Amino acid sequence: MKPIRYLIVCLLCSIAPALYAAEAQDSINRAIYDRVSREVSAYSDSTLPSTMMAIARRMIGTPYVAGTLEQQPETLRVYLDKTDCILFVELCTAWAYTLHGYALPDRHKAAATYDQLCCNIRYLRYRNGQVNGYTSRIHYTSEWIQQAQSSGLMHEITQEQGEEIEQTFSWMTTHSTRYAALKDDTAAQQRIREIEERLTLSGPYYRLTQEQLCTDKVQQWLHEGDIICFIDSHEGLDIAHVALATKDQGEWHFIHASMRGGKVMLEPTLLSEYAKNGIRVIRVD
Repeated sequence: MKPIRYLIVCLLCSIAPALYAAEAQDSINRAIYDRVSREVSAYSDSTLPSTMMAIARRMIGTPYVAGTLEQQPETLRVYLDKTDCILFVELCTAWAYTLHGYALPDRHKAAATYDQLCCNIRYLRYRNGQVNGYTSRIHYTSEWIQQAQSSGLMHEITQEQGEEIEQTFSWMTTHSTRYAALKDDTAAQQRIREIEERLTLSGPYYRLTQEQLCTDKVQQWLHEGDIICFIDSHEGLDIAHVALATKDQGEWHFIHASMRGGKVMLEPTLLSEYAKNGIRVIRVD
């Protein structure tokens, strides 16, 4: 029996640090959720984009940390004390829906709790809101937009002012060695390849060019809280960066989790100057 007891002790010793870390993160998240939610409580009677921006401004200074989701096994991981660009926008969106008393995707009424925030993040982040391995997580921003749009949570408006572009998807499978969960898993690679093929065929896709973005018509058409997706120049990849549009001293800028700045910040560069490859614009309903 001693060997069995020894194995059990070893197993518990290996699990305990992870459980402690998860409990500590949960405590940090809940404290931030309670503080920020109190500060923006007045916005629950406002529009969803207004609430998103109120949350975003209070997240300014949050450290930028990449790769927080790239751990196995795949499970819902939520961090309110660190973020990257897409997780920041995802968090502000899910949080606004939570404070307005909505459970996603059908917007039935729910209490505005931290646990509901996690449920809303899970729906936005995972295909049909179901966590079932690495490939169940939505990796391409275009699919993230499509799922939210299909549920009526947001809609892309780029086509109203932009031009049609050719967009293909292949980056993850042609660079599978860059992804720990893909490089040695042919089944996962095949599943991602199927998703890429579906996304390529689900166009058309549109963009606003840098020149179009400078026009008065487009400048007046943008709204506070619009989700700005900066188009990537690499073949097979759709979006390089994601942010929330906001005006500063009468000019369009954006709040984002900046890798260069190392934190969530109001970007000093004008939106029109930053958008070298063009943008896509998504509006939360």
